[in-house]
Amino acid sequence: MSASGKISVPEGVVNWLFKVIQPIYDDGRRTFHDSLALLDKFHRLRPRTRVFTHSDGSPQLLLSIYGTVGDSLPLIMWIPSLYPVKPPFISIDLETFDVSAISSSLPVQAYIDSDGRVALPILDHWNPATMGLIVVVQELMSLLSEPSRDRVPSLPPKPDAMHSPLKHTVPPLPPKPKFPHVQPPLQPPPPPQPPSSAVDLMDMDNTDLSPTNHHEMLQNLQSVLNELYREDVHYVADKILTRQTIMQDSVARFHEMVAVDKTRLQAVEQTIEQTMHTLNAQIEVLTAERATVQEFSSTSPFDDEDVDTIAVAQTDGLNQLYQLVAKDYALTDTIECLSRMLHRGSVPLDTFVRQSRELARQQFLVRWHIQRITSPLA
Repeated sequence: MSASGKISVPEGVVNWLFKVIQPIYDDGRRTFHDSLALLDKFHRLRPRTRVFTHSDGSPQLLLSIYGTVGDSLPLIMWIPSLYPVKPPFISIDLETFDVSAISSSLPVQAYIDSDGRVALPILDHWNPATMGLIVVVQELMSLLSEPSRDRVPSLPPKPDAMHSPLKHTVPPLPPKPKFPHVQPPLQPPPPPQPPSSAVDLMDMDNTDLSPTNHHEMLQNLQSVLNELYREDVHYVADKILTRQTIMQDSVARFHEMVAVDKTRLQAVEQTIEQTMHTLNAQIEVLTAERATVQEFSSTSPFDDEDVDTIAVAQTDGLNQLYQLVAKDYALTDTIECLSRMLHRGSVPLDTFVRQSRELARQQFLVRWHIQRITSPLA
C-alpha cells in the first residue's frame, strides 16, 4: 500500500482477481484479501491461474502467485481451494533457477527437496486464524537473509599488555572445534505476529486507511459485486427464457400431435361404425333370402321330378334340335381337349389324328342334321 493509503495493485488486476477467486475457493473473501495484500506488499509477484497436479495425480485449476523474492529467488505459490484451512504450496521455479546455486549453509537449503518444493516450518504448524500468505513469504525471506553457518566468527581484539596486569593468568584459547557438516535442525515456528502488522484491506476498523480511501475501496468492491450480480441475473433470466420457450414449443407440438391422433381415431371409429352397419344390413338381406329359399324348398311340388322331363320343347323336332346342338358343343370340347393332350404329350400323334378324324366326321354329320332341321323353320 502506498503512503497515501491506496492499493498499488492496478484496478484491472483487482477486478480479475476477484472474479477468478469466487468460483474456485470456498472462502473467497479471505483468499481475495490475502492475495491482494501479498501483491500489494511484494510488487515483483504476479497472479495467474494454472492447473495444479496433486500428489494423487488429480488436476485442479488454482490461483498461482509467481515472481521473485529476496535478491533473485524465483517463487511459485499455489493457493489450495480450501485456503485458509490448508496452507499454500511453496516451490522454487526450477526452470529459471538452479537450486544448487543456493549455498548449502543457508537454512532455507534444508527445506528444499529435489523437485523444488519448499517445506517451511510454518507450514507444519499452520494456524488459519493468525497466519496468511504474507507470513509465509516473510518466513522464506527471513531464512534467505540469515547468515551462513559455516562462517567462523571473528575473535575479540587482544587486550593491551600494559593495561592488563593479568596477562599471564589468562588461559589460552581452546582450539577451534571441527564440526562435521550436518543438516541444520528445523527452526521453531515464529511467534504469531500482532494483527496490527498485517495489512487488512477488508477491515472497517483499520486506522491506517483514511475514511475517503476506504469508502472508495468499498464502492469499487460494491460496483464489482453489483456487476457480477447483474451478469448472473441476466444469464439466469436468458437461460430461463430459453428453457421456457423450448417447453412452450414442446407443449404446443404435443397438443398438435394429440389433436391429429384424435382426429384419426374419430375417423377410424366412424369407418368401423359404417362398416358394421353395412355388414349388418347385408346379413339381414342374406338371412331374409335364405329364409325365402328354405320356404320355397319346403313348399315346392317338383322335388322328385326330373328336370329333363319338365324342360321339353313343344315339338319332337325341337327336342331333336336341342340334342344335336348339345352334341355339337360336346364334340367341339372333345376335339379341343384332345388337342391340348397332344401338346402336353399325353396322346401320340397317330392316335390324335385318328380320333380327330372320327370326331370331325361325327360333328359334320351332327351339323348336317341341324341344318336339315332348321331349314324348314327358316
